[in-house]
Amino acid sequence: MAGLIGFRAVSADRPALVVAAGLAALVGLAILGALVPLRSRQLRNAGAQGVDASSPVLVGAATAGVVLTALAAAVAVLIPG
Repeated sequence: MAGLIGFRAVSADRPALVVAAGLAALVGLAILGALVPLRSRQLRNAGAQGVDASSPVLVGAATAGVVLTALAAAVAVLIPG
């Protein structure tokens, strides 16, 4: 998504959209770099112990990431260029 927003920034000559692209990229990197390994570890530990593996906090964080990325995309599309 960040690449598409960045392309829109360049093609529409809108440098402000580069900020939205950067934020979308940072959110994606945060999810992939921090939340995925944490969740993987939790699932491994829960499987070994035979307990429930639900994690509402991580689900909320991933959902917030998706919403922030969608907002960045909406900004990129709705700004006239």
